[in-house]
Amino acid sequence: MDTPLRAMPPSKASFLPSKIEKMQISRLVHAIKMGWIKPKPKPTMEKKFYMLWESDDKSDAMRRVHDHIPAPKTRLPGNAESYNPPAEYLLDDDEVLV
Repeated sequence: MDTPLRAMPPSKASFLPSKIEKMQISRLVHAIKMGWIKPKPKPTMEKKFYMLWESDDKSDAMRRVHDHIPAPKTRLPGNAESYNPPAEYLLDDDEVLV
């Protein structure tokens, strides 16, 4: 169904594993710890890299672009730079309540 009959979120119990699933997982964990089950080794794949835009002889010239240059540190604002609203937001003498 595209639209549910009720607009209630799914219950929290639907996201928790059942007792049977917990027992199965605990048995598998125990078997792995005891060495009865060996996890599959990760597949090793050769990675091939290709130069898409430039040739290898220009790679040293392009390296300087990737060097990080930190921005100069500015001093922290003091009392003089505190928030001063523009005059249009300030109250006039007629608007000030006494």
